[in-house]
Formats: sequence, structure tokens, C-alpha cells
Amino acid sequence: RSKLYHLIFTPVGQRYRMPEFGTNLLKWIFEMQDSTSWGGVMGEIQSKVEKYVPEAKVNNISVEKDDNNEDNVYVKLSYTVTNGANSEDATETIKLT
Repeated sequence: RSKLYHLIFTPVGQRYRMPEFGTNLLKWIFEMQDSTSWGGVMGEIQSKVEKYVPEAKVNNISVEKDDNNEDNVYVKLSYTVTNGANSEDATETIKLT
């Protein structure tokens, strides 16, 4: 779980000696959004997870705002982690702001 979070929420280029590590999810959330860029972000996340956290598979990611307070942004992450013959599904909601 922590490896997956670290990868997804680290901006690309922030990690020393690993300039390709991370994703543009946070950049996308806090800048202009459109359906094309969301598809690109999702594809990027999937390929980065395959490369850096091969034991995990992201099933779905959604970004939601709080209906009562639009300043609150949440990322809902659904994933599967495989360890040998065992696999575990999990869904987490992470508050960003």
C-alpha cells in the first residue's frame, strides 16, 4: 500500500536519480481538467504501477469533491495486491485538501 501511494502521489521528476518515477495526478487535480487529460493520467498511472510496483494492480481511481465543501478533494483508489498465490482487494479514500 505504501509503495503504491508513494508512486501515485509523487510528482514526476521530484525523485532524485529517478526522474521518471511518480505521476502527474496531483498536477492534473489542481490544474485545468478535461476528459482527454484524465485518460492520459489514468494510462500513466497504470503503466507506472506496472513498472515500479508490479505486485499491485490499480482497478480504478476517481477524484471527487465534497458536496458540502468544494475545497475538499478526495482520491478514491481501488487496487489489488498479489503476494505469491494470495491476492487482496482494497479500496481507499485519500483526502488531499
